[in-house]
Amino acid sequence: MIPYDQDVTTPYDDGSMVRAFFTLKMAAPVGARFVYSSPNYAMLGMTVANLAKQPYAQFVRERIFSPAGMTESSIIDNEVVVPERAEGYRRASSGEIRKGRYLGQYLHARPDDGVLTSAGDLARWLIALQDRRIVRDPEKLWDATSSDTGRPLDYAYGWFQDTWLGHRRQQHSGGLRTGFHTFIARYPDDDLGVVVLTNCDFSPIRDYVDLIARQYIAGVSDPGAEMKSPDANPAETQQAIHALQTLIGGSIDAALMHADAVEPVGLDEIAGFLKGAADVRYAGRGRLQGDGLTMHGHRLVSYVTLAMQLQGRTQFVTLYRDASGKIACLEETN
Repeated sequence: MIPYDQDVTTPYDDGSMVRAFFTLKMAAPVGARFVYSSPNYAMLGMTVANLAKQPYAQFVRERIFSPAGMTESSIIDNEVVVPERAEGYRRASSGEIRKGRYLGQYLHARPDDGVLTSAGDLARWLIALQDRRIVRDPEKLWDATSSDTGRPLDYAYGWFQDTWLGHRRQQHSGGLRTGFHTFIARYPDDDLGVVVLTNCDFSPIRDYVDLIARQYIAGVSDPGAEMKSPDANPAETQQAIHALQTLIGGSIDAALMHADAVEPVGLDEIAGFLKGAADVRYAGRGRLQGDGLTMHGHRLVSYVTLAMQLQGRTQFVTLYRDASGKIACLEETN
């Protein structure tokens, strides 16, 4: 609808955007699979402004920025001079580094992309959430949900629920044609939050987040190092490799893996992502602490990480097992 790979100067307003949204086709039938939707957030912002009977920017300033102490944050205004404001950069198809694409004022201030902030202010926002200074019951923000058909979504109110090498994580990443790439992660069982903002849309943002998290969470394995170590349980690793190769072939070995282990992404998307994977091998294993983690109703107790060559780089995938030994969750690991 709105071109991503070029400047956008066409004037828009709420009315024209809503009309444009109604021309969008469903990416999949309701309940069939998870699809992230920026238009939903844009329309939510319109709803908030209508119910609050005040401009969206004013609502956010009074109800979020002020109580959280976010003095370096605002809704984007293209004409305002902001000290130390970063310029965004992108990598062109030729490989050349270029400035980010231009967005007109309305599009640049929409609720799905319109906040100008700093890493420090996002950290203050995260702390304010936990301290209940912004919402009364923040735990609801991090409750995983299910689709209308009962499929697990691993997504809540703006947060993805996932795992990271045996640790529970709640996170969201972001990127925009204007040349920025961001990631915020919360590790609730480790009392840790990590915020990384970059002004180049090609930055390895997840690697930065993992690097920081490893400095504060003791005992987290490093697949890049583990893949060079001896495998203490080759039989278990071969079983995991077989389960993964079956997935690549477009099916699930029910004796080795629960059907909902591939949710919310779905079997077809995972098979497509892993297509062409070669040299699959051991890259680490571990047992989860305490009672483990629960995903999709399964209690995870251990994991095996596999390395493979995919599209010219090393890709890691972690497979979690429940107490019965069946694979119950998959994780794309950095």
